[in-house]
Amino acid sequence: MTWLSEVLGVASVSHFIAVIAFVIAVGMALGRVTIFGVSLRAAFVRLVGIVVGHYGMQFPELLQTDENGVRLDGEAFGAEAPDDYTFKLTFKKPMDVE
Repeated sequence: MTWLSEVLGVASVSHFIAVIAFVIAVGMALGRVTIFGVSLRAAFVRLVGIVVGHYGMQFPELLQTDENGVRLDGEAFGAEAPDDYTFKLTFKKPMDVE
């Protein structure tokens, strides 16, 4: 069982996959419960994910974001609508301010 504590003790890809599998399994199990003839099914997966995220399970290093969810690297995305019939998308590299 030491391998399990090693996997869950470090923020890694295996930890991320284990948490996602846990969220899906618990959400699907709770989704089968019927209360007054109503079953939320796959909506419970989202609910369990929200609860797990609320209690501090975050993976900003793996998603390449900071603690606010802002992407750390990369490409900038631009959207522009010059008139009613045109929609322009642009991908640009950010400029370094020195």
